[in-house]
Amino acid sequence: MTTRRTLLDELPQEARARLLECSRPVRFAPGTRIFGQRRRTGRFWIVQAGRVGLDVRVPGRRDAAVDTLPPPPHAPEFLPHAP
Repeated sequence: MTTRRTLLDELPQEARARLLECSRPVRFAPGTRIFGQRRRTGRFWIVQAGRVGLDVRVPGRRDAAVDTLPPPPHAPEFLPHAP
């Protein structure tokens, strides 16, 4: 069995601690668009549960699905607010 590692797995403990100081848990209803293409968000998200759909806007047509990120294999243990 292959173990999937993430960018967060590679962070030194001090960097993870700093990240946690700036984090807070949020939940989104299914289908919620959390940011739009070519827009700055000023934040980032660590997905602990659920799927994330990636799409692009196509003028005059429906949004085109690009990919769906699978649910994480487990909530990262260093995040204190896992659902």
